[in-house]
Amino acid sequence: MTIELNIEFHESEVPPRCRLPRHVSHKEAVKVKIKEASKEEAPLAFIVHSLKERPMEVRLFKGQLYKEARISFYNGKKSEEYPFDAIPWETVFRKYTGYGEYISKSEYIAYLKLTSREYLIVDGVVFRRCYEPFYRITTFGYRGCGTAIFPEFSDKSRKEVPGYSALDKDKAIADAIKIAEGRGDEKDIDSIKEMAQGPIEVIIPSACKRKFRPQI
Repeated sequence: MTIELNIEFHESEVPPRCRLPRHVSHKEAVKVKIKEASKEEAPLAFIVHSLKERPMEVRLFKGQLYKEARISFYNGKKSEEYPFDAIPWETVFRKYTGYGEYISKSEYIAYLKLTSREYLIVDGVVFRRCYEPFYRITTFGYRGCGTAIFPEFSDKSRKEVPGYSALDKDKAIADAIKIAEGRGDEKDIDSIKEMAQGPIEVIIPSACKRKFRPQI
């Protein structure tokens, strides 16, 4: 899909009747391409469940994982997702600069090309690049304050992630129970066993590739 964006940039120029160059503001419409794929080309790899949100789809496209982008806005009461046809792409792709910082047209175009690669459209749903979902054991405060397992997404920068592969749910539960017992969080054991914060459904096991370091 190709979208048209209005961008604002600055170029170093010598304006009329001036001696020295200065950063001159320009506005221009540019076109940006976003990848598209069918559900067959980008099959469902994971479904990540959450206690407070609807299940999130994670799809696999050309060896890379993408999760639902869920581009939203605050309607005065709660966060609400934009319908696909109403997504403000200009806001999504806008390059924000700091005070006194300028960006040239070539730098802006390079930024847009890099940013647009993060997105994938599958049958009218926007997805954004992500990394493998996994389980992390989290403790709260002092002894007795709580222990739980949460589904999270791994970080590209880490070679070994502290946590548990989505394929190792039973190991994550067993270790979380040991941690809870050691902290006096026995009240949380039932919710740990039930994966109350949300399990991860693995549709494509081969998509689980990261190395994880157990938390116990």
